[in-house]
Amino acid sequence: MFLVSCKYLSKIMINASPGHVFDRLLQGGHGVRGGNWFEEVAGEAYQGLYAAVRTELGCSELPAAATDLGPADRKWLAGSLRGGWPGPSGHLYRELAGTVAEVSARRWRARLGSPADAEAMLWRILRMGSAPYFVLGASPAEPLRIRVATPWDWRLNHRLKGFHCQPEAGGQPRVRWTADVEDRHSAEVREVRGHVEIRWSHGRFGGNPEAKVYLDTPHGAVPGYYPL
Repeated sequence: MFLVSCKYLSKIMINASPGHVFDRLLQGGHGVRGGNWFEEVAGEAYQGLYAAVRTELGCSELPAAATDLGPADRKWLAGSLRGGWPGPSGHLYRELAGTVAEVSARRWRARLGSPADAEAMLWRILRMGSAPYFVLGASPAEPLRIRVATPWDWRLNHRLKGFHCQPEAGGQPRVRWTADVEDRHSAEVREVRGHVEIRWSHGRFGGNPEAKVYLDTPHGAVPGYYPL
């Protein structure tokens, strides 16, 4: 019997709460709902954005503090902001996005305190588990027919030289990650690249932020992914 995962035209590897990615390093806590990451890591900028939106929309019946928004308030805001940020709030959102990306990257680096932590984090991002399996489907560039190694197999052939993360400019708060992986046999070092986007679920102010982890390196060029 073979384990098979189907993947079509998507570079998303993981969809989780930001805390599960940056604080818990994708360990445990499965099914635990995350809080409002924007409030937690950039509370002042988050409140400033909300206050500007509340003023521009002329909706004084909304609570003055973003932390007091209820489900009906969030649903109304998400619908009202579907067409874009009103007035100067677009600039304030870009400031919020920059702060969230910077603090998220800093917290991620702090949790990745050892080479072993970084190596295990890379395995989790690449969805390597205790048993090998196959990925079948299509990427934007090519068909996908790949065998995914286990961490044990990966260590026999590869060595992690470094795992790096830094904030990156973009429409959403983004954290770029890169891993430098050395082939134990040829000493060739390859770079694996990806990024994490942090965005509201269910529209702007609609729900707590989620973190989508992307793999930007083509699957066939990832150490431990073996094309068939």
